[in-house]
Amino acid sequence: MANNVPCRVIGNVMPPDQEPMQKSNVADFTIRIRFRMPSRNRIGIDETEVALAPATKQQVILKSGDKDKTICESDWLILQSGGWDSEKAVEDAVEMLLDALCRTLACHYMGADLGRRSPQRGFFFQEGLKWLKEKIGRPILNDIHGPMVFPTELRPKFARMASVTFLTVQDDRWKKTFSFALKSPAPLSDRERTAFDLFSAAHAVAQDSVDARFILLFAAIETLLEDRPRPEQVVNHVNQLIALTNNADLDKAEKDSLLGSLQWLRSHSIRSSGRRFVRKRLADRRYQDRSAEEVFLACYDLRNRLLHGEQPFPTRDEVSGLVGALEQMVSNLLAGPILDFDTA
Repeated sequence: MANNVPCRVIGNVMPPDQEPMQKSNVADFTIRIRFRMPSRNRIGIDETEVALAPATKQQVILKSGDKDKTICESDWLILQSGGWDSEKAVEDAVEMLLDALCRTLACHYMGADLGRRSPQRGFFFQEGLKWLKEKIGRPILNDIHGPMVFPTELRPKFARMASVTFLTVQDDRWKKTFSFALKSPAPLSDRERTAFDLFSAAHAVAQDSVDARFILLFAAIETLLEDRPRPEQVVNHVNQLIALTNNADLDKAEKDSLLGSLQWLRSHSIRSSGRRFVRKRLADRRYQDRSAEEVFLACYDLRNRLLHGEQPFPTRDEVSGLVGALEQMVSNLLAGPILDFDTA
């Protein structure tokens, strides 16, 4: 067996810690799809492993991805299938298995993070994997989130580091800030309370989906915006469009839908309202060396591409590159009058 483990990660990103699958005389390949179940969804199987298609040549197995937990108890699950005798067959099989998994979950009102927009890379680089192989005496691969393929004869073990993603604030700073907020009461508006709930929900999905986190954070800003009258010239133009639509020979349902959208546009613009709002509330604050207004506009454009399928559809890296700045902005907006309180 070559020193570089022949392995392939199926997805848009080829991580630096895995070598591409090489041409080989191996008898067959194994597909392994590691995915995460949301905390509110569980597959009620009280076993650690179960065969899903035992009658086929390419047996399909579902098993727990968490040590000493059953499938029902586990956050991480693994769908595995061996016996695929060519690279072409295995490529097609990956999509077939993913599609079957998606449809089955949807049929039972369940979702799952299949790793499609997660960073498909492991913690260990080649030297680390080599060191582990020498220690354990078996080939070692990174435990990739999503689908991967390897020769069945390899019989590897999988290495991963436990994820630690939490924010800790020194207790003294937190207490000083709370004391200041208590002494300088600034009641939250209904808009701010709703925005905080959305902000909190974004934290809850942070590990599951960067897209969901981004959309929830942007929705928090939208909730804070108050409608402002559009310029008279814009209102007049939209009124003309409304008149044209009223007189158009269209299906009633289509006409009503268009009229509803036009009437909303006559008085509302997220883009312009948001620009004014963050410029006023966040003044000269910088995010990723950009003004709050610049970051808001970048987020607004990205939000439209995500929600409306505008092309080019945003990559995960694009969303990840902005979501941190967006979270800072929402935090600062919700902090309100205590934002500039110095806890030092």
